[in-house]
Amino acid sequence: MGAKKGRSDLNNQVQSNLPTNNSKAITATSHRDVLDSVSKSKFNLIDDDLNSIEFDNTGTNLNSDKSGDALKEVNDKMSNSLLVMAKGTVSIGDIGTSGSANVTGDFGSATKIAIDISTEIAVTFTDPLTNSNYIPIISYKVSATNGNQAFQASAFITKSTTGFTFKISERTAEAQNIIANILIVAF
Repeated sequence: MGAKKGRSDLNNQVQSNLPTNNSKAITATSHRDVLDSVSKSKFNLIDDDLNSIEFDNTGTNLNSDKSGDALKEVNDKMSNSLLVMAKGTVSIGDIGTSGSANVTGDFGSATKIAIDISTEIAVTFTDPLTNSNYIPIISYKVSATNGNQAFQASAFITKSTTGFTFKISERTAEAQNIIANILIVAF
């Protein structure tokens, strides 16, 4: 069931069907009519499908006037304007340790080199990129719940068509369990 009336129409119906009632003109039927209009006009998470909800797309530069189609259209426009060359995760684990790190996605391998309270992580791509005009966008997930997981992430250090290196430093002596989610975006 899609939206049937806008706010203005609902307000007009309330004013018309539910007056101040000094004259005792409000009936159960007129009250139910207003509630029915509100029910039909309000998005219901149980019964309604987002794809069927209409909206005013004036000034949005979108072709669709249905919410679900508009979300897909926005996603398509974003995908076309933001070129993701590669993506995946690197399971860094505890900062300040050396060794290999588990990778997913478009990454073939990752090696950690501990340098004092920091770790440099060298990541290689499964398949070389066509050029090195990219920037890694890195977000971190800390999956451990023990103690203080404070750390400092640094910008990447080196990059090439075959991989890149970035650095992360710990701020406490606590063991971390960090996963880096990485998008390689063309610029």
